[in-house]
Amino acid sequence: MQDYDQEENNRQIPFSEVIEALLNNQQPFPAIMLPSFSDLSEENLAALQTIWLQIQPQRRAALLEDLDEIQDRDTLSDFSSLSQFALEDPLPKVRTQAIDMLWDWPQKQLARQFMRMLENDPDENVRAAAATALGNYIYLGELDEFPSDLSVQIVETLVRVIKGKDDKTVRMRALESVSYSSNEAIPALIQAAFQDSDREWLISALFAMGRSGDEAWNPNVLSCLDHSVPEVQAEAVRAAGELEIQEARQPLIDMLEEYETLDDNVRIAAVVSLSRIGGEGVRQSLEAMLEEINDDEEADIISAALENLDFVDLGLLPGMFDFSPIRPHEDDEDDSDYLEDWELDDENEEDWDLDNGAEEDE
Repeated sequence: MQDYDQEENNRQIPFSEVIEALLNNQQPFPAIMLPSFSDLSEENLAALQTIWLQIQPQRRAALLEDLDEIQDRDTLSDFSSLSQFALEDPLPKVRTQAIDMLWDWPQKQLARQFMRMLENDPDENVRAAAATALGNYIYLGELDEFPSDLSVQIVETLVRVIKGKDDKTVRMRALESVSYSSNEAIPALIQAAFQDSDREWLISALFAMGRSGDEAWNPNVLSCLDHSVPEVQAEAVRAAGELEIQEARQPLIDMLEEYETLDDNVRIAAVVSLSRIGGEGVRQSLEAMLEEINDDEEADIISAALENLDFVDLGLLPGMFDFSPIRPHEDDEDDSDYLEDWELDDENEEDWDLDNGAEEDE
């Protein structure tokens, strides 16, 4: 995304000029015009919808990516009007980006649309993004900040997808989202994933364990802290931090004593998790590492972890590293983030097979 001068951007740009620039394929779209899409008036929204499909597909996708960057750093920006109609875009990449931009706009109509997209969209990346976005609604439902009847429908939909025959990535994202639910049937789904021979299901299960906030998963997470596969180990370390497992403190401190040999993701996860767990030896470990580290970006993370540790030591909620209620969405091209009335059939619980997404025949 191009840089733009904030003072120059403050001048009002006629939306007709914005439309003209969008349709001008001979020139890059000016970054100074990007904030024009925030808080669109009905008139400007209608004008944009009229010419939307005349815009080159890759430009539509790039536009949403740039707006998402602005939205991440400027909480006053509101691109929800554009994002909502972009959910119907024929380009899967645009639909995926639109979902990502709307995950923290908890509206009943969006929840219903995400459920429809999860079960019916022809593109697996879009379905996976919809599954991820629905996790936020379950999270809010658990806090009594979203209608419980709709939360029930969301959980039912996610469980149906997990047990179905969709692409594995879609089903894993559904598992991670449904793990927010306190329904007693959900742990069986997480346990099945944890026991699956597929490494990706194991990683997804560890993510779900951390997200669940249930200390019953502590032994499972602890058992993977020294896993030989860095991706699994990193997820276990992150989960230990989210669950604030006290027994993980010393293993993580020991881990950082040889931080130079650690996988990058494991090392960063250990720093962040220790800042959430707190306790004896944590500050000394992080400060010692900060003195030796040469990477500025990593030093910033350690400094932020030490600040977060101040909150933990004071008995306050973690400040710098509150984990987001949504998994960071993975690049489409890189596969390298209440169900009171529904219960799993006891007879089929143990026979459910994650590999084929169905129950085994007896």
